[in-house]
Amino acid sequence: MPTFTQFNDWKKQLLGRHGLTAPDGRALYLYRLTDDDFSDLEGLLRHWLSQLLPRYGLARVAGLSG
Repeated sequence: MPTFTQFNDWKKQLLGRHGLTAPDGRALYLYRLTDDDFSDLEGLLRHWLSQLLPRYGLARVAGLSG
């Protein structure tokens, strides 16, 4: 089961490969994710959405930061 720490680690690794310490506001596709990056992110998002959507609903989840 993925943890939120795994998502933070994934994000830090992606940003680090681009010489960044924080997102710079560009769209996700402009970070040029590899197939593995995309697959890992998809798995993390699927897990968290399956946990959050039944509890909070799409509108509230979409408004969450992070």
